[in-house]
Amino acid sequence: MKQMTILLCLFLLLTALTGCQQQEQQPEQSEPQGQQAPEMPDQPPPEPEPEPDPSPQEPEEQEEEDPFSFADLPDTLFLSSGVGAWASELSVNADGSFTGQYHDMDMGVTGEGYPNGTQYLCRFSGQFTQPVKLNDYTYSMEIASMTSDPPDQVTIHDGIRSIASGPAGLENCERILLYLPQAPVSQLPEDFLSWAHIYEPRETLDLYGIYNETEGTAFVGS
Repeated sequence: MKQMTILLCLFLLLTALTGCQQQEQQPEQSEPQGQQAPEMPDQPPPEPEPEPDPSPQEPEEQEEEDPFSFADLPDTLFLSSGVGAWASELSVNADGSFTGQYHDMDMGVTGEGYPNGTQYLCRFSGQFTQPVKLNDYTYSMEIASMTSDPPDQVTIHDGIRSIASGPAGLENCERILLYLPQAPVSQLPEDFLSWAHIYEPRETLDLYGIYNETEGTAFVGS
């Protein structure tokens, strides 16, 4: 009986020890998980703010206005050799339109009905193109349009026979060079200097000139 009691006690002790070990080996239960939060869409990274320009911006330079205008020309420019009674006159308006007249008188050419001689005459008008600057004292232009008296037309008035001629100075004209005062005389064509009656040495031009390159003739005025 005493042995049975001892065995029973041993059995109860082993049973208690086994229970404790099982409790220690059981994994801890995780806390109940709630609903997962919805995933947020990917946001683009913020754009970097532009850095201030350390250098101040300079205002845009305005184009320099062309210093030449047709209005700067004298009222009348002349083409004349200085010998004889002939000349060609030219007047240019501010918009580049022009009028002119060529005249030459020969008192020795007379006849029946014109005892007072013969006159060669041409009235003309037209339009210059806008001058193109070549340098500080030279511009290039052309004749956009021009009209003149019908050639060879003959009339008699006050004993003078008038014969229509060509627009002397602007005939056969392709390119026209316009010279401004202060142009270096050493760089100007000899033909131009002759029509400008510049024979003595000088450094700069003191007048305006309109030079017909093709014919080598020039109108000048100051």
